[in-house]
Amino acid sequence: LSTGFEITVKDTVSLISEILNVKFKVFQKKERVRPNKSEVNRLCGSNKKAQKILRWKPKYSGKKMFKEALVKTINWYKNPINLINYKDVNKFAL
Repeated sequence: LSTGFEITVKDTVSLISEILNVKFKVFQKKERVRPNKSEVNRLCGSNKKAQKILRWKPKYSGKKMFKEALVKTINWYKNPINLINYKDVNKFAL
């Protein structure tokens, strides 16, 4: 389900960088860039149907709440007990 909140990859990287207090260098591969006349330039889902039928609403929405959710996710990965079932834990070392 969507929260109806839209954020760019660049802004997401900036938030993660801010949370971790680490500077990232982001590279963009030419073959991954959407063509200028692509049918989709932005993606933002709607949750109106879920709100109407299920009476559901997102717990996290907007930039502030997205950042809070990222903090929770990062903290989860920082806890070694949560990484027990991963084959290559070094991929997730924070």
